[in-house]
Amino acid sequence: MIPRYGAVGLKRQPRCGLLDPALVELIRIRSSHLHHCAYRLHMHTGDARKAGESEDRPHMVAVRREARHFFTPKEQAALRSRRR
Repeated sequence: MIPRYGAVGLKRQPRCGLLDPALVELIRIRSSHLHHCAYRLHMHTGDARKAGESEDRPHMVAVRREARHFFTPKEQAALRSRRR
């Protein structure tokens, strides 16, 4: 299960090296969608690009179920919708 957006666990993941930094940003983008936060969505989309993501993939997070070919099975599992 993915921690909530502001959870300490997700913030520490990149430093611990447990998750790829680009995947962490995709998770943060998904969380921004769930919380309807345009400011953080914009911020994390830029951060994902800096972490090496392509231009397309951050935009495909919102329609990830229809765009499965953009994401690996591991990424799909990480991006699964989570209730608030």
